[in-house]
Amino acid sequence: MYSLCLLNHIQLIFVFDGMTQPIKFHESISRLIQQSKENRKFFSKPSTVNELPITIFSGLKRSIKYLLLKYGFECVRAYAEADPVIIEKAVEVNAYGVVTSDSDFYLSKANIVFNTSNFIKLFLKVINERNHPNLKIYFKGIRTSDVISYFNFNKDFIPLFSCICGNDFTKSLSRKLRKRLNVVENINVINDVVNYFRKTEFTPTTLLNFLQSRLSKNDFDVLKAALKQINRMCCITPPSIETIRKEEVSPLPPEKFPNCYYSFSITLSAISVASFPSLRCWDKFDSPAFVCSKIRSLLYSLVQPNSEVIEYFDNKSNDIRIGHSIKTGINVDGDLCHWLDLLKFPIKSIQLVQKWKDNCVEFWKIMTFITMKYIQIYSSDFSDFAFCVVTWYSLCSQYPNVHQPPEYRLKRKVDHRMPIHLFTYIHGISYHLLEVVIDRCDIDYHFVEQFYSPNLYAFSKIYDKSNTDTLFLRLDELCKNDEIFNEICDALSLKKN
Repeated sequence: MYSLCLLNHIQLIFVFDGMTQPIKFHESISRLIQQSKENRKFFSKPSTVNELPITIFSGLKRSIKYLLLKYGFECVRAYAEADPVIIEKAVEVNAYGVVTSDSDFYLSKANIVFNTSNFIKLFLKVINERNHPNLKIYFKGIRTSDVISYFNFNKDFIPLFSCICGNDFTKSLSRKLRKRLNVVENINVINDVVNYFRKTEFTPTTLLNFLQSRLSKNDFDVLKAALKQINRMCCITPPSIETIRKEEVSPLPPEKFPNCYYSFSITLSAISVASFPSLRCWDKFDSPAFVCSKIRSLLYSLVQPNSEVIEYFDNKSNDIRIGHSIKTGINVDGDLCHWLDLLKFPIKSIQLVQKWKDNCVEFWKIMTFITMKYIQIYSSDFSDFAFCVVTWYSLCSQYPNVHQPPEYRLKRKVDHRMPIHLFTYIHGISYHLLEVVIDRCDIDYHFVEQFYSPNLYAFSKIYDKSNTDTLFLRLDELCKNDEIFNEICDALSLKKN
């Protein structure tokens, strides 16, 4: 992709979300619940490995970001919501279009909106057929000006129109707004709202005043905050919004990777596990997000703002709610061994990590040990521990020659949820640990690419063929040929023949 962009003078800029705003807490929690149901449904009614949503592998997200950085793509992180920053950046560089699956962008100042999945599929086709002499591929997009022309009403109504239809900020409020305006709802809500605005005698200002008189203070505050966000995406300032502005909205400060002070706010905050997949897997086991609450509790004590953070987890078959108090709000960094000590790692393990660092051992090996040791300490019901240590290490060792087959079905009559659970668990634990290792310590982040190189299909294939005898043969072989792995096995008390 990088070489094609370079060859065709295409510039791709990637923008990531920062901290989740309070206005989106309810929406984020509802997404968490929905994601959890989907993942639990898969594990309760298994079919094949290939049907598992790739989004449950949270570590892939960070790996993708570092791959983008490695190949020179510009990556920007918003302080909070990414959407307005995307539009500001698009206007700043006069971008040809925006690639997104968010329908909110159809009402924005973006020139053309390209659907994400279609864009990726076409880009892959270009990559696969790039040597074809007469290759011509056309990307289909939707011009935002055509959408606004179709509406055929005062464009100053667009922020209110978006909120009344229901966007990321007002989904819980939109039905109430339509009811207050006596909008008759049929099958197509958007067309109903379009027809309302075509016929209304309100101006943007008088309509806002009318809604203020019909809504509670809390609901109207949500509407005002949503209007500010939509206004930034539309790059317009209609009088209706200016009248409710007490202060000018400042541009969101972008932040370059990898120095992300707010990095783990994607995972953490009041709805931490809603901002990335909930990692609810199998009700036979604790979810890795729940097991990692100790890491977040530690970090919450150092990160602004001061408040209480509530998290929602699936602990086996029961939904549970955990509160963490944020103690200091002080941004404190430390070296890796300092954080391992705070996470209650044994002193011998910490000394071993320090020795490896001093000897410039490849950091993916150190990270493998840290991840597996955390699992060993805090996951009492984790099965197939030795298999995970051997398999993850051996697959990482084969980088970059580990290929993902297009399809793999387990041949033995075993429950294929087990390798999926193990693979997902490692991703979940390591993702949380990386929030300490990368963002709080002076560590070269390039190891991430190799550390996350194992794929589910190769992992499942090895699990399918593995038994006790073959496992210990593989373990002994690695110990003989790799001094660091031998030390890892000793530190994890793995038995060798």
